[in-house]
Amino acid sequence: MRLKRREPRWRIKRGVIAVSIVIAFIIILLYGPWFPLFEFRELVVAGNQHVSDEEIQYLTGFAIGDNILRLPLGRVRDDILLLPWTKRVSVRRLLPHKVKIQIEEREEVAAIEVSAGINGHLMAIDAEGYILAELDKETNRGLVLRGVADENINPGDSIDPAGVLVLAALWRAGLTTGPFTVADLTDRSNLLLFGPDDLKVWLGSLNSIDERVDALSALIDAFNLQHYRSIDLRFRGKAILTPRTRR
Repeated sequence: MRLKRREPRWRIKRGVIAVSIVIAFIIILLYGPWFPLFEFRELVVAGNQHVSDEEIQYLTGFAIGDNILRLPLGRVRDDILLLPWTKRVSVRRLLPHKVKIQIEEREEVAAIEVSAGINGHLMAIDAEGYILAELDKETNRGLVLRGVADENINPGDSIDPAGVLVLAALWRAGLTTGPFTVADLTDRSNLLLFGPDDLKVWLGSLNSIDERVDALSALIDAFNLQHYRSIDLRFRGKAILTPRTRR
């Protein structure tokens, strides 16, 4: 009977000793930066094209010799997500000495015109309408959206909801890569597309914009646009094509 009473006490003592050892080990790892087994030595960055490795390194604030178990990976992830080009990012430890940052960047699909005239400039946007970076007017070859942002917009901001709606419709139909050069949303009751040789397309209001963009895509497949100077899709279920005057 005495042995049975003593047995639980020894179990408790062994448990306390085991927990104490684990806690002491954790304290050594977390608060002993000199511990060479888990010192930070290398940062691996992958998936980045528009954001440099040097910029990522600066944002982390990591230094060679830091305790890898104490590095603030959550804070680093949040900071990298603030970069305009970043869509998704993962930050993880590759014990014992490495940290890997995997970045998925946003894809440029079009541009927006920020104010007109001599002081106007272009900015790249992705399919969700996020502003990515300023563009050179001379080198841009994609679709330009007009009337979707004010002059104070900056990389990391988004164009207005109407612009996102029209952009999404054009992108799904494959029309952000041609043949049109400008989508003018200045007049929200009468959206316009401009194409080669002064081709003009009236899309009407924002209502049923997906349906009318799909109709335009079907017309492009069926007709040679070079033969027409305008296409009017403002009337539901009807397309008016005006041919060019033969000389």
